[in-house]
Amino acid sequence: VEFLVDDLARADLAARFTAYSQAISAGVFNPNEIRAMENRSPYAGGEVYTRPVNTAPVSGAKAVEDSTHAG
Repeated sequence: VEFLVDDLARADLAARFTAYSQAISAGVFNPNEIRAMENRSPYAGGEVYTRPVNTAPVSGAKAVEDSTHAG
């Protein structure tokens, strides 16, 4: 027997899946962590964290700027 306190928030499927998608995209959770929250089995490769491609550390910004303006 399992009691899930999060079941109260489960009613709004669209909002929950939007939040999951944003959390995966931001690298907060990986897909297998979300699957565990939904009581689903993990899948191979689902432990990989992601982040948006258009983000970079501020410390790397100058190097990128220098390389695009060189020459």
